Amino acid sequence: QKMFRSSAFLSGLAAVIAFVLAAALINHGLIDSSMPVGPGLTLDESFNIDQGVYLVDALEQHGPLLFTPTVAREVFGIPRYLPDHPPVGRVVLGIAHQMTSWLIPGSESTAYNVPAARLGSCFALAITVLLITEFARRRYGNATAVCAAIMLIGMPNVMGHARIASLESVTNLAWVAAMIPLLSWWTKPAPPTTRHAIISGVLWGLLLLTKVQAIFLPVIVFLWSIWQFRWQAIRPLAIFGATGAIVFFAGWPWLWLDPVNHVLKYLGRTTDRQTLYCWYFGQRYADKAVPWHF
Repeated sequence: QKMFRSSAFLSGLAAVIAFVLAAALINHGLIDSSMPVGPGLTLDESFNIDQGVYLVDALEQHGPLLFTPTVAREVFGIPRYLPDHPPVGRVVLGIAHQMTSWLIPGSESTAYNVPAARLGSCFALAITVLLITEFARRRYGNATAVCAAIMLIGMPNVMGHARIASLESVTNLAWVAAMIPLLSWWTKPAPPTTRHAIISGVLWGLLLLTKVQAIFLPVIVFLWSIWQFRWQAIRPLAIFGATGAIVFFAGWPWLWLDPVNHVLKYLGRTTDRQTLYCWYFGQRYADKAVPWHF
């Protein structure tokens, strides 16, 4: 009991359980796989794994020089690179692929080791569970922490995405990592310090480097801060916004090649894309024509 109160053992245990439950059912997506039955290769995975491995290979080859104009143009300025999403989520999947491929047999005849890349999503889920459980434990106690862990692990869509090499699990992790400092430091009577605003901005920048939905977070932060701190909010908000923008721009060398056009191209692509369909209450709907209650 003392161990549970005085350390993060509870949160670590929840993270391990989440990882094991997710990783136990990853597979190759092949009909003759010796691994447990699971989902086949999804369309997005084919891009995510390929791009993740490409980026990790480039990072291994060039190291910090990847973030220099000349090398950035060689890596990000060719048709081989696909800039439809920022790099962080795919890099996580690429790292998992490169680090664990030797552990998982069965992909010798395929271009990539799909379950190895899928372990990246399992790891992202585990860290997400760790952060949420530890935050709940410190603020509300063990009972709330256990409930939070069980409810998160028990969400079918969260666990399902953790078993494929999609960007959703890493995006969930990035959102949680960005929100915890806001819930901790931006909800007090006094405005956040400069250090707290910088850390919050860095995590928002990493969220921007994961998926475009991060552009909505500053709106919430701005409205809340003005209501909570009035004019005292201007300084931390400026630091938060500037830090996040710098991290986003510095962390995605593709933007450097043509900043204005590439930013507009990226934002425009998120709204101008092919129609996706969903199955809802026994009927097939286009993504922009679903009922309001969807």
